[in-house]
Amino acid sequence: MYNMTSSADAIRQIDIDSQKRRYEILCSESRYNKSGTVYFVSENGCDSADGLSPETAFRSLEHISKFNFKPGDTILFARGETFRGQLLCHEGVTYSAYGKGPKPKIFASKENSAFESCWSLVEGTENIYRYTREVCDCGTAVFDSGHAHSIKEIPSYIDGRFYIRGTDIPFDFKKHIRYDLGIFCDCASSLRTLENGRQVPDMYGGNNSGTLYLRCDKGNPGKIFSSIELSRRINAIIPKNGVTIDNLCIKYAGAHAIGGGNTENLTVRNCEIGWIGGGIQMYNPDGSATRYGNGVEIYVSCKNYTVENCYIYEVYDAAITHQFKGNNPVPCTMKNVSYRGNLIENCVYSIEYFLDQNDCMEQIMSDIIIENNIMRFAGYGFGTQRPDGSTPAHIKGWDHKNPAVNFVIRNNIFDRSGHMLVHTGYKNIQFKPVFSGNVYIQNEGGELCRAGENPTKLIMFDNNARKNISDIIGDKNAEIYTVYNSAP
Repeated sequence: MYNMTSSADAIRQIDIDSQKRRYEILCSESRYNKSGTVYFVSENGCDSADGLSPETAFRSLEHISKFNFKPGDTILFARGETFRGQLLCHEGVTYSAYGKGPKPKIFASKENSAFESCWSLVEGTENIYRYTREVCDCGTAVFDSGHAHSIKEIPSYIDGRFYIRGTDIPFDFKKHIRYDLGIFCDCASSLRTLENGRQVPDMYGGNNSGTLYLRCDKGNPGKIFSSIELSRRINAIIPKNGVTIDNLCIKYAGAHAIGGGNTENLTVRNCEIGWIGGGIQMYNPDGSATRYGNGVEIYVSCKNYTVENCYIYEVYDAAITHQFKGNNPVPCTMKNVSYRGNLIENCVYSIEYFLDQNDCMEQIMSDIIIENNIMRFAGYGFGTQRPDGSTPAHIKGWDHKNPAVNFVIRNNIFDRSGHMLVHTGYKNIQFKPVFSGNVYIQNEGGELCRAGENPTKLIMFDNNARKNISDIIGDKNAEIYTVYNSAP
């Protein structure tokens, strides 16, 4: 793929290729067929209009989510415009863009909160501000379109009280938000719970609400910044069977950008997806929190699932994933899955997969193809605030059963990780993914992989990297580069 004489030359070329691919994705043209009715959506539209032309466009995501569209219909959003809220898809419908300019923006955040009136100084403090509207948790706060972002305080939540994690000291937001632009969201008591104390995952937002506190050492954040986006604990888009999502910019969701379960015939292409995740999924019995955050996810079974030519960055968990672990009344099957041509940067896991159904021997992943993706800097960026900081990888299968046939990972670039490049465990050797022709780049002294039959063992990226990639990962024609005295 590169066959460079030095790692510096290889990285320079990957920088060029990444910039080119980013440009091509951001400037891609809309693709849709006109088998059904075409509808238009614009900031300047009206939900009481018929939506059949740009001049009579619909206006809101709420209306689009409730309207009675038919399979084969196409919904086009105006380029260069912003639509806030949550999009509930309709079966068999294509969602794309019309006009000229940047991709239409689907923001899960309710508003730009960079106004002085949105924040009030908490009495008795000099730098702690309360957001004047209630929120459904907040995965992160993003300032000035990503020039800065918050670090979220996640104290333990036990018997209705917050404690500094790992201690019996009560958490006091007035004193214990440790960093400038740090946030704390006091919403745990308003989240519905199950009998075992775990919260109910609620991708629709529900009525959960609480108070958000932000530390801002320079003064009222609404005066300091030109934009503040608060990622709500929802999915920005919830797909259904037969949906195509094309040429949309999806940001600021505290759960997932696009997330659904048991979905067939889902295609996501030519999209920009960024600043996703960080919302609290549940509090565990020990008081610790599990947090959301995938770019594109299908949970449980999937079939004919494609993510291609997307630019995905700054995701708290995985950029792209199909996954299931637990009990299910029917066999879980994941068939004909393709991830190709994507540019992924600064996500904890570039591509994550796992299948570990406890109560069924018929579970299977089949015809899984991961190819021609550029994956860079796993475990860097927004996700570094995770407490489980030793898990990042570009390919993340964990040590699950992962029964699979025809699982191929080829011609990808794995460019540096804060920890391992690849983690592919499996129960039996016949489930091993086939690696071919990938490029492996890692910092000197970094980690290479955990791979093989469970339990896997950590292998370092050292002088034996070429042999270990060939013998353990199984990539016989890999390119390998070591980065000396450098980090992304």
